[in-house]
Amino acid sequence: MVNMNSNRLVERSTGAIRVGLVVLAAASLSVGCVDSADEPSSDADQLSSSVDDLRVASQGRASQIYRTYYDGDRLTDAGRIIDNGLRKYPADVYLIDLSGSMMSEVDVIRAFDFPVNAEVWAFNHTGLFKLFHPDEAISGGGTPLWESLVRVVTYYVDDPNGKSITVMTDGVDSGYTNSAGADPDGVIRSAKQRGLRINIIGAGEYVDDPYGQAAISEMKRIAYETGGGHFIRGEQYDDELENR
Repeated sequence: MVNMNSNRLVERSTGAIRVGLVVLAAASLSVGCVDSADEPSSDADQLSSSVDDLRVASQGRASQIYRTYYDGDRLTDAGRIIDNGLRKYPADVYLIDLSGSMMSEVDVIRAFDFPVNAEVWAFNHTGLFKLFHPDEAISGGGTPLWESLVRVVTYYVDDPNGKSITVMTDGVDSGYTNSAGADPDGVIRSAKQRGLRINIIGAGEYVDDPYGQAAISEMKRIAYETGGGHFIRGEQYDDELENR
């Protein structure tokens, strides 16, 4: 019953938000088009601010529903690592694993309150994409971890020097690559050249898996050599984790 009510709350909230966005989009027609070379009008600024406020409200509402639903219950082990790791390592840019194995934990991403000014990117077998609305995240497919990370580090962080990236994955790299240097060494080299720190959250079942053990070593090395931190499942004590 709780699950059903929570789903209904999410559906109603999402429906209301979409209606609000449609109304705001319609209002934008009266503002008129603004050339990219011109200063935006005050009306356009107000419209943009209203849209941003509505998105922030929707994320807060999703977070409230999520935390109410889990009140008194334990998250999955992976969910706890993800939730605590994201709060432990706030960043300028996030890279989120949305592969198929994230299906059970994708609600943690939907409910998390990412910093307002942060950029959130995500990846699966379809490639790398910007996650404009984390509360609508959908999981599926494989895990091109290094390919996605090296592309974000190399191309998609403006004014990078001194900024941080927090990477969240529950798996190991599945071998998709179209980019030179799409491996841990390439990630480290590019991050150092651009002055970026990388934090890594590893939420997979790595302990009894030799591939997982290799992945842990690679994650730790990336974090250490770029000046970041790591939060790895199986290496955190219970008193480091909070239930949400």
